[in-house]
This record gives sequence, structure tokens and C-alpha cells, in this order.
Amino acid sequence: MITDLGTSYAVAVSTAYRFRIYIGTDLKPRFYINNALVRTETTALTAATTYLFVAGVISRTTATRSIDVTDIRVSSNSTT
Repeated sequence: MITDLGTSYAVAVSTAYRFRIYIGTDLKPRFYINNALVRTETTALTAATTYLFVAGVISRTTATRSIDVTDIRVSSNSTT
């Protein structure tokens, strides 16, 4: 399920962006666009849950959308 929470960060067509999600020890995700913090989630994630990383595009019109993903990096500082 995808919940659109939105941000006030303006994006432009044909422009490259760097998206980052950081989950700290408090398990609250922080979302960055081009290294600018655009949202901090107030509810912590559940530590016992497995998370999958997906990149995609949501189109709010009938126009075709596309995304080019150059890399996805996932790291963990977990001790488990």
C-alpha cells in the first residue's frame, strides 16, 4: 500500500534528483531529496519487519511517466 504524504519540494521535468531514505536508531524514516530533508516520519517502523526497497513512478494523469534509476544502495549498521 502506498500512502501519499506529499512534500513542498518542487520538482522539474528532465531534472536529475537524488532521493535518500535514512532510518536512524529511533526507527523513524527521514526522507531527503538532493540532500535536503523533506519529511520526517513521526511513527517508528517495526524492528521485526522485513522491508523491501522499490523505485517507481506514480502518475496522477493519463500521461506516460518514466524513471531512470542509476543505482540503489542499501546498507545496515545493524548488529543482528
